[in-house]
Amino acid sequence: MRRVVLLACGLALLLGVLVGCARGEEPGPTSTLGPLQTASSPSAEPTPEDSIACDLLTSKERRSVAGRDLKIVSPAAAPPGIDQCRWVDTLKSAAPSTVQVTAAKAGPWAERNLPSLVDFVLQGGQLDEKGNRKLVSLKKELVRQDDLSNTRGCQMFAELAKAAGRKNVKELVTLGSINGQPSAQAQICSKGIHATVSYAEADLTPTPILGQAVLRLVRVAHGRAVKIGYAD
Repeated sequence: MRRVVLLACGLALLLGVLVGCARGEEPGPTSTLGPLQTASSPSAEPTPEDSIACDLLTSKERRSVAGRDLKIVSPAAAPPGIDQCRWVDTLKSAAPSTVQVTAAKAGPWAERNLPSLVDFVLQGGQLDEKGNRKLVSLKKELVRQDDLSNTRGCQMFAELAKAAGRKNVKELVTLGSINGQPSAQAQICSKGIHATVSYAEADLTPTPILGQAVLRLVRVAHGRAVKIGYAD
């Protein structure tokens, strides 16, 4: 279980700031480990409402996890190479209810994020000798590559997950917190695209059922990204 905790915390680090990590049990495909990526801070250049990411979830789909309409696109600074859209219920609160979706081509995403994650897992000292060798080899490949394919990017995501003992190496669900708000996040890396969906709410009680609901949304968002040829 310690290896699973370590990987899940590390994966949560990839697209934001890790603000602490608590242990938890893993009920099936949902990992109640938290916290998740931190929501991006408001910037002088808001996320445009015509961002590709804003087309990946419908209002009805967002309502399926929020229980109400979240239609306001919040100003947000996306990390480099990430298409992002964040919907909130209000711009007047420092802790609004939030649905956020991101999409990235898996090759550049892996080149940028996986080396530090490999180091994070290796430094934890929880893998056996075989697992360490696999990750060292993976790190060497990442260092040598300057134009990683999107297919290989997702393969590397899966290899990390497998090395840390996860059974489902394409999807990860985490229950935790974003900026102090209880939250649920789901990630997928498949068909050359890495996608995430997260839901945060001040009075939320994160549950495995909510985790599965967010996982359904990231599957929908990822599917739409595939359909429009996002990774082409």
